[in-house]
Amino acid sequence: MGGQGKSQVALEYCRRSKPNCRGIFWINATSETTAGRDIERIASELNTQLKKVLDNVPSRIDFVKEILENWNEPWMLIFDNYDWPPSFRNIKDFMPLSKSPTLQRRYSSNSCRGQRFDSYYEPRSKCREARQSHPAASNDR
Repeated sequence: MGGQGKSQVALEYCRRSKPNCRGIFWINATSETTAGRDIERIASELNTQLKKVLDNVPSRIDFVKEILENWNEPWMLIFDNYDWPPSFRNIKDFMPLSKSPTLQRRYSSNSCRGQRFDSYYEPRSKCREARQSHPAASNDR
């Protein structure tokens, strides 16, 4: 179902949701290898202050899941290009649990292939400041 503009819609949703989310992360779910590369990048971003030793992809997956599962603020994790589920059966291993996640599993859109979405992550203190100063970030949902 490529070429329908799904990635463009997801990108716009991310842009609009940014003031309400502590973190927005995009994973290329074409394969376990591509998802692993993106998890490595996300783990690196989240690990700048903790400086935890993460020797392999499984430890990075567990680290990212643990961090997101323990955030009280909203976060978003987008799995893009999940075209062929039989070739990536363990995608659930990459998905954190949470009290209230915004989690989207998306199938591919050829119109956006090659475009990168840079992760957005705010340390907790900046996240609170942004929420308090942004009118769209109210809690009256």
